[in-house]
Amino acid sequence: MTFVFDADSDNIWVTLGSLDDPNSVTPHENWFVKDKLDWVALDHRLKNFENGPSD
Repeated sequence: MTFVFDADSDNIWVTLGSLDDPNSVTPHENWFVKDKLDWVALDHRLKNFENGPSD
C-alpha cells in the first residue's frame, strides 16, 4: 500500500498500516495537523504540516 503526492513525486510513501511491524518505524513529522481531533496529542518536537509535506 503506497501513494505519491503530486507535489512530491520523487518519493513513494508507504502506509504504516501496511507494515508487518509498524512499531519499528518512528514518525519524523506530523501531517494534516489542521484536521486532527482535539483529543489527539502530537509530539510537538516534530515538524508540523497543516496539510501534507508540500506545505
